Amino acid sequence: MTVATPEQYSVLYPLVAANPAPTTVEELSKIAATMPEAELGSVERVSFGQRRANAAVTLLRLGEREKVLPVFDMTDDPEALTQFIFRCRPRGVGIDALLDTLQLIVESKGSNIIPTRSVSEGKSSYASARYAVLLALGEFTLNEIPESRLEPLIKQLSDTYRNDLSSGVHGATGWLLRQWGQAEVVREVNQTPVPYSLDREWFTLAIT
Repeated sequence: MTVATPEQYSVLYPLVAANPAPTTVEELSKIAATMPEAELGSVERVSFGQRRANAAVTLLRLGEREKVLPVFDMTDDPEALTQFIFRCRPRGVGIDALLDTLQLIVESKGSNIIPTRSVSEGKSSYASARYAVLLALGEFTLNEIPESRLEPLIKQLSDTYRNDLSSGVHGATGWLLRQWGQAEVVREVNQTPVPYSLDREWFTLAIT
């Protein structure tokens, strides 16, 4: 499962999902949570990150949301996080699973569900997790969002773009809103002065 192409994955996953043994979930969790060793070369890091991402995608499809979260703890190696973003849809992860994961991440703030280790440039794993899921959602269209979730989601994204302190989350949210035809929301925030602050990684200037 962790080295399968999308075509191979589509054949293998139903066999695993039909009877997911505890040892299977345990092994996938271990792969997703294992960071690359420092001496691993750049080429090896790509394949290592791909395996971690495939493990996380499989866990997500199996409903093991919390076990996916360690893959977002990228420290100085974002490979697994990057691979996860672009492997969700080709391997059958639905938009509901991603929305549920985003909600889990948001609700986990201040808990020990998300790894607490700091990552490069001082950005938290909490921010990295939201960043990754927001970009993964961009692989879907607005029409694919269940109607019951659409209005609350757009409001949540608008509030995040307006108020979140992380530049990565702010940028990813703005990109997603534009992808989904909500450019006016982005424009409104961009034209509202937000003064520089030490606890915020972004700001906007007054329009003159």
